[in-house]
Amino acid sequence: WAPTPPHSWFFLPRVEGFPRYIVIIVSLRLLLARISTLLI
Repeated sequence: WAPTPPHSWFFLPRVEGFPRYIVIIVSLRLLLARISTLLI
């Protein structure tokens, strides 16, 4: 299990005002980006 990147910690304080689905979509896109870079 890889530790979370620092930018996710940077987003944590700002997440309070955002709807939860935006946070889920962003985290999913970051996951997909990391997986695609690992596969390439």
